[in-house]
Amino acid sequence: LAPNVLFFTSHDAGFLGGIAVIVAAAVVSWLVWWVILRASSRTPQRFDRVASIITLVVASFAVANIIGRTLLPAIPGLAWIPGIAIGALITQLTRKATAGTVFGVVGTAAAVAPLAIAMITQGPLSPTAAATFTDEARPDVVWVLADELQYPLVMEADGTVRDEFPNLKELQQQATTYSRAYTPANYTDFAVPALFNGRTDISKLSADEISAMKQSRGIIPALSRDYAIVMESPLFTFSCANSDCKNAAPAPTAGPIATAGSLIADMTAVVGQTGLAYPASSLFPQLRGKWRDFWAGGEPARSIIIPAQRVVDRMERVAAQDPTSPILTFWHTMRTHAPWSVDGQGEELTAHVTPIVPGSHLVGSDEDGHFSTDELKTLGRQMYADSAREFDTQLGVLIAGLKEQGRYDNTMIIVTADHGVTVNEVRDRRLGDTDVAMWSEAAHVPLMVKSPKQTALQLVTEPRSTGQIAATVMQELKADAPGTVTAPALDQDPESIVFSHVAVLPIRIFEFSDVPEVDPWTPEMLAGVSPQEVTNPPAGVVADAKITVLPGASKKAIVVIDNAPMGCITNAVLADGDGTAWRAFFTKDGSRGWAVVPRGLEFSLRCA
Repeated sequence: LAPNVLFFTSHDAGFLGGIAVIVAAAVVSWLVWWVILRASSRTPQRFDRVASIITLVVASFAVANIIGRTLLPAIPGLAWIPGIAIGALITQLTRKATAGTVFGVVGTAAAVAPLAIAMITQGPLSPTAAATFTDEARPDVVWVLADELQYPLVMEADGTVRDEFPNLKELQQQATTYSRAYTPANYTDFAVPALFNGRTDISKLSADEISAMKQSRGIIPALSRDYAIVMESPLFTFSCANSDCKNAAPAPTAGPIATAGSLIADMTAVVGQTGLAYPASSLFPQLRGKWRDFWAGGEPARSIIIPAQRVVDRMERVAAQDPTSPILTFWHTMRTHAPWSVDGQGEELTAHVTPIVPGSHLVGSDEDGHFSTDELKTLGRQMYADSAREFDTQLGVLIAGLKEQGRYDNTMIIVTADHGVTVNEVRDRRLGDTDVAMWSEAAHVPLMVKSPKQTALQLVTEPRSTGQIAATVMQELKADAPGTVTAPALDQDPESIVFSHVAVLPIRIFEFSDVPEVDPWTPEMLAGVSPQEVTNPPAGVVADAKITVLPGASKKAIVVIDNAPMGCITNAVLADGDGTAWRAFFTKDGSRGWAVVPRGLEFSLRCA
């Protein structure tokens, strides 16, 4: 946790907050043991018995857990044999010496030390020098970042926005589209800081430089003296570093109790998943590269999908407090981030808390997020398309709000993504199964920039990096802040385009090359999820199939089929009480299936 800056910023907390949580947990634990031992201290025999039992249980578990994670990871159950034996030895030794306080102090210090050291060594960031302007004009800036939105989903190969996304298509008529824009990295906690700081190749940075980049907000602090900052993101925050900052209307935050509770819960989840051996670790939610809300059962939880209207309202509050200040708005939406869980009308199709496959959160995938059949990949893309369509609807709300406030014409609008994703079979969905998929879907992202007063469509087909956006903003504002940006603006060729795979260290580097890009989207996929009736369905009913309808608010429902027999995978269907049959999708081994059907019906599995 200590180097994971985003974990703390996404909880609206810092290193001190983490240390406070650990110390509080230690104090509570001490108090619990003190009360138990105090209650048993009336007689030496009872105290000895209680203290010995506590020591035996704790020591045995600790030793078994260490052995299960290191020496016996494949068969952690056997670790309890030496665990209990060593635990009994430790218990016997503690009966001869009173070292409990020493162990407690050392243990607490060991838990607190990593965060404390990180706070001391990294220290508070020095304020970025304020930007200087060569022009009195101060246009507004609205920077929209759709998390995990790939290029070919919303745009044709020639850069034309697809008809399924009318608001993005309308904006394109007054903007410059970069049809070959590529992200610097395939994970948000690297990609977005690279965008803020104008980095096109993070592979050249040292570990300390990457850490500083992650903590930095790049050009935003430099502009904050002259611009009111509206940052609506579930991960990235910005607070004024000096008294003359224009950030007059910070976002409303949760109370201190709720904030601390969220931090405690998620730190517990991290500890459980990373510190405990199986099966104890299975009691805690999967982390899966997330930064918060691990217990919500999905990535992201609904609580961090920020609607566009919230952004519009906050801009309005800023303008009311200081009508003369321009506004820089950063809206980071997770609507397009997996799990894709809305239908074409934006209604919740599945609940995040429902386990679709143990260990995964993608409908149709296995626990590693891989899709085993072409039919399931179609289902995954249909759900992805619906989520992107909902983003387009939200973008329309934002643009309408800008027009209603009279800001649209004089606003620089940027629409892009941190990185894309693929619907994959074997590799990380943020990397792609092949180089073609990687450059077509994971690295290739939409990029559209509307300059103030721009009224005509423009198209740039030369390769560009989204790390060039920051310099483009500074260029448009005629602003300069030395040291905040390294890459050139989008009207120039970048020195290089490098896509970095940062899931594991050392960083894997992929330098841009003109690999053929493939459009994987069919009309069926772009149409989104919808119930599909089947003509001439088979008559046989599979009595032992388990059929579960996932909860949700949509009129459509996702059905999970378990224990389906292999012999009828190719023609198995779901039938409702009226005899209507609906198409189902199955894994290769037939052990699991899915279907999208009308909600509120009872179903049975039919098979020839």
